[in-house]
Amino acid sequence: MQGKISQIDRQRRILRISGTDGKVYVADKAVLKDLDLSLINVGDSLHFVPAGNKGEPKVGRIGEDRFESITLSDPQDYSTGPREFRNPYNFVRVAKQEAEFKKAFVPHDNFQGLSGTVTCRLKTLTPFFTPDSNTIKQDTEEGSETKGHKRMDYCSIEAPSNKLRIPMIHGSTIRGAIRSVFEAATNSGFTAISSKQLDRRSLPGECRTAGRVVKLPTHNTPGEIQKMRTVRVPFDVLDRDAVWAADGDEVWAELGNTPNNNEIVVALHKQKPDEVKAKKGYLKLTGKHIITNEAGASLKHSERFFYEADKKLLRFSTEEVKAYNELIKAQHDRAKQQRDSSENAVVAAEILKRDNYPLKEGQLVYFRESNGDACDLGYVSIPRYRYRQSVRDLLNPFFHPATDNQQLDPAARLFGFVSEGKQGSSQRSSYAGRVSFSDAHFTGDKVKYAAEVTLEILSSPKPTSCEFYLTNADDPTDVWVDGKHPRHCHYDDKTMRLRGRKFYWHQEDKGQYQWQEKQGMKKQNSQNSTVRLLAADNEFRFKVHFSNLEGYELGALLWSLALDEGMAHKMGMGKPIGLGSVAIIVEDVVLIDRNTRYQQLFSATRESFEAGNQAASNWREKYVAEFQDWMEQRFGKPFEQLSNIVDLSAILQFPADYRLLTHYPLLERTNAKNFEWFMKNRKPEKIRDRRAQILPFTEQVEGVPDDLKRWRRSD
Repeated sequence: MQGKISQIDRQRRILRISGTDGKVYVADKAVLKDLDLSLINVGDSLHFVPAGNKGEPKVGRIGEDRFESITLSDPQDYSTGPREFRNPYNFVRVAKQEAEFKKAFVPHDNFQGLSGTVTCRLKTLTPFFTPDSNTIKQDTEEGSETKGHKRMDYCSIEAPSNKLRIPMIHGSTIRGAIRSVFEAATNSGFTAISSKQLDRRSLPGECRTAGRVVKLPTHNTPGEIQKMRTVRVPFDVLDRDAVWAADGDEVWAELGNTPNNNEIVVALHKQKPDEVKAKKGYLKLTGKHIITNEAGASLKHSERFFYEADKKLLRFSTEEVKAYNELIKAQHDRAKQQRDSSENAVVAAEILKRDNYPLKEGQLVYFRESNGDACDLGYVSIPRYRYRQSVRDLLNPFFHPATDNQQLDPAARLFGFVSEGKQGSSQRSSYAGRVSFSDAHFTGDKVKYAAEVTLEILSSPKPTSCEFYLTNADDPTDVWVDGKHPRHCHYDDKTMRLRGRKFYWHQEDKGQYQWQEKQGMKKQNSQNSTVRLLAADNEFRFKVHFSNLEGYELGALLWSLALDEGMAHKMGMGKPIGLGSVAIIVEDVVLIDRNTRYQQLFSATRESFEAGNQAASNWREKYVAEFQDWMEQRFGKPFEQLSNIVDLSAILQFPADYRLLTHYPLLERTNAKNFEWFMKNRKPEKIRDRRAQILPFTEQVEGVPDDLKRWRRSD
């Protein structure tokens, strides 16, 4: 039998395998005596011989079978090279050149071009999930570790014949997936792209200056910040001398020295003392529990005392105030969301207690000096930075979302658009698309459901992971090399561009998935959900209605639906963890002669109403070929060699290439947090020949190292 390793205990020499039959098998050290466990990892495939239930296993859990012997299936050799993984997502490139294909909208009241219906069959290739909003249940028990945890069933409708509930897929789900492929295939503009600036964590070595806001700026005059020095105030001094103190309070501090000759506050006074020497300043209190370990214990040992460094005042603008307020508001909003989470409640409470929003006179802040001015104001010494440029600024304006109905790209002309331009301007407009998607209804005899599972946490996109989202427009292969150390690409770097449109790789079509690898070890909480999945091999049918299309537009729509051989779509929930692979088969294409149809509108027979209908059985040879010719004429290359088509063909390949495990970056295959990989990747190392790792391009075959200590430059 074949399976995947789901758990390894190297110390006790215990191995568990998820078999293709859905069972979990276990082996102890007696079985594994000749196997080097250092050469295998969770997720590796192997062959084994089940022993069956021959009494209670020596090592195992209830419901687990023993297996007697195993043979690894071409395991990766990690002894001489780095471990690698494939990130769940990658990007489809946009064209470098602008094509002359933007045109005015097509009126809906004209009968021109091609109209008709495409009938499609949809088959699930992997477990699939879209939630039923009527069945969502949330745990609300106070004090419970599972408070906020959601339980969801698959989306379904009541069958008219027997009142039983049968699964369905909303037309909007299918439409969204098809539009994404259509946009990428035609090099159309993006449907939506944010114009808001992102923020990021401070990088190693980014120094900040302490200061106190003396005057806030207006639109006519700059604000003023006075530079300050800072000294540590141990918590025992605060607890002894200043339990009454609040953030920003004026105090008098006695200073001493540590054994390393660093200044430290040894005593605090509310009023100036007569008998000892003390400095006047202000307390910066950010909270004891703002830094905690996994058990929730504080890792912080002191607060800060600010005192005057010199009389010099630095100017700052209203834009800096706006950026500061937006950052702090976002932090407070995140804290409110985390307040009900047991693992983040303490930190969230510390943040929400702060009186630091909006920025006010007398506020103690940290800032960066630039040409004699203060910029990048932050509440803490290692704050988040707000980029000057937005995501939209790094995308060629040609690919920005449509705003003018006289200049529409192919996707906006076909699927429609809504613009948020100024009231009364030509840029405030909308256009209803010329395609509509029906819901997909189940067509099988018996619904196949997978097991109820607790999904891996599905987080939001992290576009500030610049080494994955951005690339150097001039030299994509050399983004991060800067002398002896890696340099940090970012949104304010004028050489940076967005990599393209985000898509998810397919994962295994048989056997186990990421969401199953750690079953039994998952903890139900407010960040994940328990769901009942639809299994693979369920079939649905839906229709796509189109009107007033040109031949190449119909061809682009049909290609986006059916794709090429060996490709499949991803849709629904859980795409990063292996769910949502589906095949769409175009069953027939019917063209409608609408002039003839509406002449027979009140006819008594269906046959007369359908007079003039014509089946387009040669749709691929005629219309898809016309679309491919249209693309070749505008971009100057054979269709299959266009960069966007190369990338689409790679990332939508099904079955996928399984030589690499697919997961988000993790350090050395441990349970380390995802962000720790990125933090380690950005640290300048003492090793001279190391550079920071970027996401390989979609068309490349290599993976990304997860053990960064063992990775070196190879070029």
